[in-house]
Amino acid sequence: MKRSFNFNPIEINRNKAQHLILNCQFPSDIVPENTASSVYSVISHLGYIQIDTISVTERSVNHILWSRLGNFDREHITDLFKRKRIFEYWSHAAALLPMKDFRFSLVFKKHYAEKYSSFRKNNNKLLKFVKERIKSEGSLMSKHFDDTKTGLSGWWNRKPSKEALEFLFFSGELMVTERTGFQKVYDLTERVLPSGTDNSFPTEKEYHRYLIYSSIKANGLSTLREIAYLRLSSKNFLENVLNEMVEEKEITAVKIKGISDQIYFTFPDLLNDSVKKKSMSFLNILSPFDNFIIQRKRIKDLFDFDYQVECYVPSHKRKYGYFTLPVICGNEFIGRLDMKSDRKNDTLILNKFFPEKNIPAKIKDLLNKRVSEYAAFTGCSKVSGKI
Repeated sequence: MKRSFNFNPIEINRNKAQHLILNCQFPSDIVPENTASSVYSVISHLGYIQIDTISVTERSVNHILWSRLGNFDREHITDLFKRKRIFEYWSHAAALLPMKDFRFSLVFKKHYAEKYSSFRKNNNKLLKFVKERIKSEGSLMSKHFDDTKTGLSGWWNRKPSKEALEFLFFSGELMVTERTGFQKVYDLTERVLPSGTDNSFPTEKEYHRYLIYSSIKANGLSTLREIAYLRLSSKNFLENVLNEMVEEKEITAVKIKGISDQIYFTFPDLLNDSVKKKSMSFLNILSPFDNFIIQRKRIKDLFDFDYQVECYVPSHKRKYGYFTLPVICGNEFIGRLDMKSDRKNDTLILNKFFPEKNIPAKIKDLLNKRVSEYAAFTGCSKVSGKI
């Protein structure tokens, strides 16, 4: 679908685009310290960190943070929840979000409550029961509700109280205070929100400016499609706001040489800064749910790396493995690793490395070292296999 933008974009080369993106996704001004402050800085800068149930080697949240901070104490995440600096909600997927962005989650909550209003109407008694228990007893998990003793059981895919908890969470009446054993702990929103939190409903313009600003801040460059990716938005309104922000010189429109069909947006100061190339010592093993790689088309267009996580692909159609991890060195993807953690035997199993091209011995040594560091982070002192 053709977009009616009323400006002429600046052309930059692909190398500059790569460096700009990498420096925004892995910013040098965030000190990689083992502190709650550093963990918060990463979450705040990226805007969200995706939560996923798959943990072949490590949970996605922990892996994404490790890629920016190195070894860190996972308790810092719990600490940030307790200090009410982060919250869990839906971004383009389940995610950890900075509390400063809370008001923008209200858009999805309103949409959800309206979309599933029939559930509230048909289950009002159940919803009231669940809320009253949490109100009187404090934060609770799904396991604290025994539906067979309350007469709530029935032919459900999930027990009724779990459905109620999730409805109340997504509609905004409950929030998650933390996860215990990866299970959500719920409490009343008014008890979770820190005092002084701005919970005014954003205007359409405020919301779309937030989508634009947060996407460019985290990624350096973003297209309209990427800004709107799995987010509630009006593409026509988003286009109008982009036009307005370009006209006001808040953002700059960019085309990348060799990718003539895409218009990207960035901040003028990012474009004008002297962008330093990541050195070959920058070698990272990424989660398939990493913010940097979640936009697969973008990675293919700009980095010539065609990546797919194959856990969702039938086994007979997999090319690389169930859960391969992308590997980047400098500004190039050099391959993918098929690994899994065998914590019972204290071993990270390196099944196979799939290189994109011939890898110099020096880079192989660096990668083996990085694999050992990652193994230690996942709780394994040994690595079975070698690059």
